[in-house]
Amino acid sequence: LAQLNVREKTSEALLHIASAYLLEQSTEPFEVNLSRQDIGDLIGITKEQVSKNLADLKHEKVISVKGKTLQINDYKKLQDIFYFN
Repeated sequence: LAQLNVREKTSEALLHIASAYLLEQSTEPFEVNLSRQDIGDLIGITKEQVSKNLADLKHEKVISVKGKTLQINDYKKLQDIFYFN
């Protein structure tokens, strides 16, 4: 993770979280039992950076976030950000 930029780290974290919930490629909403601070601690960025990146991804309609409920609307785009950005 050290070589990835903040956007790539956030995207990778979301992909791993979806995988942990067995929701790879799914557009079903799911509840994430991790705070933004927890996510930041896992990937080595601040909770403010997590929040900004989640907001950016939400604005781009890649994800939807409502409280602790997360929905990946465009799984391919999220993968592209991580693998090809």
